[in-house]
Amino acid sequence: MVGRAARGALVAAVAAVAAGCGGSHESAQQKALTAYVQRVNSVDKSMVVAVERVNAAYLRFRGGKRMPSVQQLRAAERTILTIRDRIESIAPPPLAASVHQDLLALFTDDALVAHELTGMVTVLPRFQKTGGSFVAAHRELSAGLQSAKKPAAEAAVLERYAASCRAQLASLRGLTPPTVLAPLYTSRVEHLKRSDALATELARALRHHDRVHVPELSMRLEALESGVEELNSANAEAIAIAVYTRRLDDIQRLENRISRELTKLQTG
Repeated sequence: MVGRAARGALVAAVAAVAAGCGGSHESAQQKALTAYVQRVNSVDKSMVVAVERVNAAYLRFRGGKRMPSVQQLRAAERTILTIRDRIESIAPPPLAASVHQDLLALFTDDALVAHELTGMVTVLPRFQKTGGSFVAAHRELSAGLQSAKKPAAEAAVLERYAASCRAQLASLRGLTPPTVLAPLYTSRVEHLKRSDALATELARALRHHDRVHVPELSMRLEALESGVEELNSANAEAIAIAVYTRRLDDIQRLENRISRELTKLQTG
């Protein structure tokens, strides 16, 4: 989980390094290393609650349960970034230079996950709500065009569809999707814009009995709308969970490397 090193590599292993470096025959390097790991260990203890809050949020998200409030996640993110800044302010001895950089990278990654989970809590409910309208409007368009007998009736169906596209765009406006949701969000927004423009243009051509442009516009709209079901079938929550899982795997590998580095310092 996010920041597991806070209770593992950064508490147990760091403490072990500090203990292992003790003794009356410590060299200057060992003393510097002992002082460094003790300072890191004391800083790290204060972030345990924040990390556990992010862990709990991810578990709830993955299980489809209610997540903590945006305020709680933002507070966790601020705490993690504060701890990162405090560790960055600690000057590592040469022996700990590598592990110091890995610690900073770990806390940066933890904060990023907390930040994006905050974005998911804010954006995902509204985004998923528009998904139902997205497909419903497309199906209404198909049914309406099949039942319409005259150009004016077809134009009316297309105008209703264009209005629906604009309403959906309005509901998405102002959202700032997290990185994991951005491609799907952008695809939907662009599709709605193109659908609105094409449906409006085709409706106008039908009302003006424009026999030259109606066939071309009809083909373009049909080709565009053929991808609606596939576009909406992409489950935003499942995509986000898959991406977060990969990121947490990367964090876990970084934590394992930190643990190995600390163990090497202890035994070296």
